[in-house]
Amino acid sequence: MFAFHIRQGLLLATLFALGTCPAYAHAEASATAGQAPLNLICKGEGVIKTTESSTTVNGAIVESERRTGRRLAEQTELDLFAGEDRIRMPASVKGPHRGADGWFKIKNLKVSDREISGQVITGLVFSPDFHIDRLTGAIELSGFFGAFSGQCQKFDPDKEKPLF
Repeated sequence: MFAFHIRQGLLLATLFALGTCPAYAHAEASATAGQAPLNLICKGEGVIKTTESSTTVNGAIVESERRTGRRLAEQTELDLFAGEDRIRMPASVKGPHRGADGWFKIKNLKVSDREISGQVITGLVFSPDFHIDRLTGAIELSGFFGAFSGQCQKFDPDKEKPLF
């Protein structure tokens, strides 16, 4: 039992040193200082990765595996440059992870005249990547559990009126 606690402590210390443990995640210095806040709504299509396997053919055991995907219409939202950069991930990418109120923090945010990219903090292992083309509005978000692609539009949450 004592050895387990030592190993667990070493694991947490290593993850802390690498900056990958969400419990110890810290806000990184933003290379986007001075940018006006940007809110995006992106509508598109998600693909949930699934695996189909079969084990028997004519009584003989055969192991085969095929990766497929289930498609669904989804949307995602991003809040950028307003302090804490965050994303509300589509179900196709987030898998079993749950963010605070559905929101996840963004790390390694990079901004150029042409692209916005970063990684989503979901847990210890998986960090989905996203890329947004600033000229076309196209977004690609991919992770272990699935992928999302769509088109983003700017919106101002203080000025937008509800549809109904």
